[in-house]
Amino acid sequence: MQPIEISHSLLPSVPPSAALVASLDAAAGGPAVVLATRFSAAFARRAAVIAAVPVDQIVPINVDVPFVLTTVLAAMDGIRARRAEIVARLPAFDVTILDELEDDVLALGEAHLAWRTATTPPESLPELSAEAMRRRDQLRVHADSLVAAGLLDASSLQGARNPGGYHGMAMSLLGLCRVLRSSWTTFEGSTPLRASDLVEAQAAADRMVRALTARRVSPGVIAAASLTRHQTFTVFVRAYDEVRRAMAYLRWHEGDADAIVPSLYAGRGGRKAGSSSEATPTAAPTGTTA
Repeated sequence: MQPIEISHSLLPSVPPSAALVASLDAAAGGPAVVLATRFSAAFARRAAVIAAVPVDQIVPINVDVPFVLTTVLAAMDGIRARRAEIVARLPAFDVTILDELEDDVLALGEAHLAWRTATTPPESLPELSAEAMRRRDQLRVHADSLVAAGLLDASSLQGARNPGGYHGMAMSLLGLCRVLRSSWTTFEGSTPLRASDLVEAQAAADRMVRALTARRVSPGVIAAASLTRHQTFTVFVRAYDEVRRAMAYLRWHEGDADAIVPSLYAGRGGRKAGSSSEATPTAAPTGTTA
């Protein structure tokens, strides 16, 4: 059975929540303001592999995906540190599995967030607009002070003006986020603006966009987001299992394989075949469970 072909660019996408970003940021050791971009870029690199997973070979998702993301991203440095040992002692092991593992887990983050966005009911536009206005005004104050200090080009803010209306509010807030994110390394530490402020502001703008386009989120889009999430999890978990098996062999006498490549099912008695916290998509899935 062939997988359903979808265009990921048509799926809704939203940055992680502030709490998730904080934990992922600590795990990945990178600036929170570029984390969502890393998700998207990794998914693009692995899109062909993900789309090629047949529906009848999908591995059910029976773990908490945010837990998987934080666990694996935090472990990546230790896993990469063993690469030379794996190559030397396990010549038959396909080391590209290890090399692509971080992309696989970041791609899972992108697919999970797209699915969450597609399946989350839209919020009230007046309330979202009030929140977006507050965030926009906050960022505008910071942006103007950065311009005055010579740390930001005033011309870069032209596209962030609010032309009016709900859509204009969302677009102007997204524009401000984009400008400040792209110049973050220039002024980081020179302003009270925090990385979490940008993440939360962009999330507010994206919630407005979702509410404005909610009528166009059809059951087919939700089904496609669910299928993509399952296919992405399948690619990731197969690779992760291979790396865990290789590490278990290499570190058998030391007994520290689980510390280097942690189990995703620790404390749960291991993975149970066929169990899942969400229904596995069929060839034509019609929805998801929360």
